[in-house]
Amino acid sequence: MKKTVVHVWAQKARNMSDESTWGIGDQLRGLVNLKEVSWRRGWGIQVDIRSHPIEGYLCPEPSILVDRQRQEDVDFVVFDSFLAIDRYLSNSFDGHDKISLSTNGGGRWPRRVSPEAKSFARKLLQPCDELVRKLGAFVDAEYTIIHFRLGDQEMSAGRSDGFERELALLKMYMRPTDVLLTDSHAFKMRAHNELGIRVTPTVPVHVGVSGASEAYLDTLFEFFLVT
Repeated sequence: MKKTVVHVWAQKARNMSDESTWGIGDQLRGLVNLKEVSWRRGWGIQVDIRSHPIEGYLCPEPSILVDRQRQEDVDFVVFDSFLAIDRYLSNSFDGHDKISLSTNGGGRWPRRVSPEAKSFARKLLQPCDELVRKLGAFVDAEYTIIHFRLGDQEMSAGRSDGFERELALLKMYMRPTDVLLTDSHAFKMRAHNELGIRVTPTVPVHVGVSGASEAYLDTLFEFFLVT
């Protein structure tokens, strides 16, 4: 039987006492890094998103989904290198044909993401009808994105004043077709009110912290708007 890795998207893990602080990007990096190691070793890989709010908004290709009941108890594993991923999986396969884990893959993306990993990720990132409708109601024939990332702390704690430097930069570079994406709701609203730039109908949050289902819809909306 072919050895298979199951990447479980979950907000809780049996080796962690609190709910996770990892978001969609963290889980996606974990998936890509597991895929990079698995396809080079000839191992299969499947995904289980049934314990995660993202399940309500994505409709992955059935071929990549695990074909058994929801995973309840998995470890969240952090790796510091691809070699560490390989060693962990190799040791875990000892006596087993299928292993399950949740991971952010470590702190880094691969230097170059392989076509195999990109293709696998696309099979997961298929929007369901609700998300498609929300995108369709917002997207014009032509739009461009201007993105200001102010950091995870901005999403978690935020600030309600300032932003003079960011507003000056935005005013310098913005175009009539631009839609502003940013992780600061306060900055977004001030830019919209003062500069008239178009903004998304979303409230950015750190989804790993909030865990709110609606937050995942907003986050995925902005993700697909960019891609």
